[in-house]
Amino acid sequence: MIHEIVSSDVELAKGMMDSGRSDTEILAYLASRSVEPAKAALLVDDLRHGRKPSTQLRSEEHTSELQSLRHL
Repeated sequence: MIHEIVSSDVELAKGMMDSGRSDTEILAYLASRSVEPAKAALLVDDLRHGRKPSTQLRSEEHTSELQSLRHL
């Protein structure tokens, strides 16, 4: 299941960048977390260029709530 980017994805990408990981490694890890590839690439590009992420972030709580509703 592909999900929207959440704040923990942003923090994870920032941490990986700070530790010298390549964009390819970051994108692969985000993909393993089921982040849509195009949105992950946009996030990495924004962060690399010092921009605020232009992807719309969804809160962790909202995402969990939506996932719970799907199980009903």
